[in-house]
Amino acid sequence: MAYSEVVSDLELTKWQSDFWTEYVRETGFSPYMGASINSIIQTRRELVDGGKDLIISLVGSLKGNGVGAGLLTGAEERLDTFAFRVRPVWRRNAVVVKKSMIQKSQIDILRANKSSLKIWSSDDMRERIADAFSVVAEDDTRYDEDLGLGRQVPYAEASATQRNNWLTDNSTRALFGITESNLVAGNMASSLANVDTTNDMWSAGMIDAAKGMARVRDRVSGRRQVRPYRSGEEGREYYVLFVGTRAFNRLRADADIKAFNKDARDRDVNTNPVFQSGDLIWNGVIIREIPELPVLTGVGASSADVQPGYLAGAQALTVARGQDPIATTRKDDDYGFIKGVGTEELRSVDKTFFKATGAAGPGTQHGLVSVFGAV
Repeated sequence: MAYSEVVSDLELTKWQSDFWTEYVRETGFSPYMGASINSIIQTRRELVDGGKDLIISLVGSLKGNGVGAGLLTGAEERLDTFAFRVRPVWRRNAVVVKKSMIQKSQIDILRANKSSLKIWSSDDMRERIADAFSVVAEDDTRYDEDLGLGRQVPYAEASATQRNNWLTDNSTRALFGITESNLVAGNMASSLANVDTTNDMWSAGMIDAAKGMARVRDRVSGRRQVRPYRSGEEGREYYVLFVGTRAFNRLRADADIKAFNKDARDRDVNTNPVFQSGDLIWNGVIIREIPELPVLTGVGASSADVQPGYLAGAQALTVARGQDPIATTRKDDDYGFIKGVGTEELRSVDKTFFKATGAAGPGTQHGLVSVFGAV
């Protein structure tokens, strides 16, 4: 009698599919990721079929008033178009065991080490998303295939010039404290130094001010609105504010936010954030804690600590995939005595910018308002 056996490649395929789904979910950003243009973190898969760079285009709005019955010939407008380029990098890791430690098949080793590889991939994705929120520059010389580094420069690695150029391009996308007047044009350090512990602590008022900046659209000047993450009925708009732990704790203790979440939300002990750690809500803004977001120590007024947060709308970040995660095995195995299994994927996590002619730095960040509050 001939017996049928499950082909090992099919089992690998199932493992790879589960691994990808589970690790993306465990980053904490899964609710905001998707292929839709309304996703905060939009996933793009065009490079799966090949290619080095992906170019994403944005078409600007017409700024003129048009004409009535008058002559339109010669009064046409130029339509502004912008392009954003992403280039994925390889992300790989693996575990290795000796035959003397474990005598199992390749698939069993994959199963045994799936959790470790999944945690690493989840942490890597989460950390790169946190870095992407802070990006202030783009530099092709930073791209390093061997180290898995992308083109974009996060705040922690940026020079003073790169930070200042970003601020020049994003004066309508950066809020320092509770008032826009704290911004010093083209000077990041001086703007941060205006954030004090009297008026500029993280608060409900700061969220209101940041949302106000995000909603402004000026057709004539070309200022674009940060498009909401989703729109509800009756014109309600929603943004998501990603903040670090110290900022989140300040907002959780804010009298207005505390009263709203205590009195206006479901009082179920399993869902209300008063009883359980979870997202807060204020004025159409979902507040989500991201512990990986750093504190800028001593940069505020009188050496106050400042922690950035990011009010995000649609297409704030882009995840471009050139290859989905796959299981890999070690070929150099010391005559079969060493067994190694790993995972590899080709992806990038980038803040979405669109650069106009004459921009000083990377251009205007498309779906974010960067908010800097004292903690």
